Amino acid sequence: MRDKIMILDVNDVNRSTLNNILCAQYTIIETKNASDSFVRLKESENEIAAVLIDMLTSEDDGFVLLKSMKENSWNTKIP
Repeated sequence: MRDKIMILDVNDVNRSTLNNILCAQYTIIETKNASDSFVRLKESENEIAAVLIDMLTSEDDGFVLLKSMKENSWNTKIP
């Protein structure tokens, strides 16, 4: 069952706010960068219902993660 949502955002306040909104219905995975997100996706790819990505991070981590998701065909399984 896909009962987790991953949040990639460098901003602690943004992650915390989204976590507070979604935690009643989902288990939340919080990450600050693409490399951590990639590892967590590999660990839980069949459990993640959605990935929320901050596309305006200073290191372009959002775009890096989307590229990795596409290369591993995760984008066809996880919205």
